Amino acid sequence: MLVPCLPTARAARTVLGLLSLVLLTSPGRAADVTYNGSIGTSVTHSDNLDQDPKGQESSGLVFTQDVGLAMRAVGARSDVAVNGTVKLDTTVGDQKEVNLRPEVVALGQTELANGFLLLSGGMSWRREPLTPDAALSATTDLNSNDTTQVFNLNFNPTLRSRLGDYAKGELRYRYARNFIASDAVRETEINQQVAVLQSDRPLYPYRLTLTGEHTTADKLGGDKLGSNGDLEQLSGSLRTEYAFSPRMALIGIAGYDDISGGAVDPDLGGAFGAVGLRYEPNSGTELEGTVGYRFGRPNVQALLRQRITGRIQAVVSYSTFLELPLDAGSGADLTIDPETGQIVHAITRLPLSVNFPGLGLKDSASLTDRLDAALTGTFDRTTATLGVRWERRDFATDPDERLAAILLRLQRQLTSRLTLSLDSDFRRTETAGDQDPALSVLVRTGLNYEIGPSLYGYAAYARSQGFSGSREDKYVENAVMIGLRLTF
Repeated sequence: MLVPCLPTARAARTVLGLLSLVLLTSPGRAADVTYNGSIGTSVTHSDNLDQDPKGQESSGLVFTQDVGLAMRAVGARSDVAVNGTVKLDTTVGDQKEVNLRPEVVALGQTELANGFLLLSGGMSWRREPLTPDAALSATTDLNSNDTTQVFNLNFNPTLRSRLGDYAKGELRYRYARNFIASDAVRETEINQQVAVLQSDRPLYPYRLTLTGEHTTADKLGGDKLGSNGDLEQLSGSLRTEYAFSPRMALIGIAGYDDISGGAVDPDLGGAFGAVGLRYEPNSGTELEGTVGYRFGRPNVQALLRQRITGRIQAVVSYSTFLELPLDAGSGADLTIDPETGQIVHAITRLPLSVNFPGLGLKDSASLTDRLDAALTGTFDRTTATLGVRWERRDFATDPDERLAAILLRLQRQLTSRLTLSLDSDFRRTETAGDQDPALSVLVRTGLNYEIGPSLYGYAAYARSQGFSGSREDKYVENAVMIGLRLTF
């Protein structure tokens, strides 16, 4: 079966065109553009293409063609980055299937009128899981029958201004929209307005930040607000910081939420507050945490960044937040790394290739608790990354979900031409009402060899396995891949 491209190719071109226009309108100098591209082809043999239980396996070949691009364009006051690959899988087994497997992200921003107006935006185009228990696949990362193409776009203009000598202000607007190539999940549109007023240095050691926010999240193609899973939120808060020193400050937060709509429980609104501490003892350590009460339950926000040595870094983050329907897979947590120019996860600073598969697309909001931890190290010829995620999503109408995931990435340069890699993914998901959790493991090892200038050959072996108390959810898959890649 041929899975068509989303009816969003025009939208993708529009967003990329806007990002390019933003860059070209940057005053002062021409943009500095750097890029790396690649094209590749590979063939994979799998002994269980659809991760079926024992006795029902079907083997076959998967022919994959892919195109990759990493681009960075920096103007005087603008920055645009594009990163990703698009893979076309042709599966030849019991039946022939053609699937598109995109993983593309573009981000951009520019400042106009001496910083008075900031324009930013972005897009992402990916395959996302439709169900929280989508099986890990040795061939296509996630079972293609449990995923669908999702296109997300957002546009964010911001007005900034000084208000005398003691304050500065911002007015922000966010428009976000997703397009989903499946009727199983409804598409969502978000409109958000934010006003921020913040005190400036003359009030030191105090810093006051007053924030007002209005957000609507509308499920498209359905009934009006409140009757079919939409959401409206009106919030106001005052954040107060008292600096004991330039590196330490006491934090106090007080505010009120008015939340309505069928996507949330009616008791999530009300007054909220928190107290905490910000501490930066040196350039290698950053710690901020608050403990309080919000959304009808205890609320914790914590972040620790630690440079353990010059080669080893660690990040731990925990947060409780109201997750809007399209935020889970929208790429809203991505940013451009100022040092490398790559698009990375904003909190962990991990590259796009180290990505936790989500719990599944939803068209309703959730109250989410999330723990992210990452440990990265570079040792001579070896690069190692360990990532951990624990997540809990509580819904008003849908079954609650839980996720525990561990990622391990190792890469070692054996010789000037030969590189060894080892990847391991562990994923455990649980949905309220299900008798057994879904547990799957994927291990992949490969060799990459530089045949000649810009030409690489690679070979890999992967094994995925599902564990469950139910026989129907158990599976084993082995896959062998060989391929060529040309970079430019």
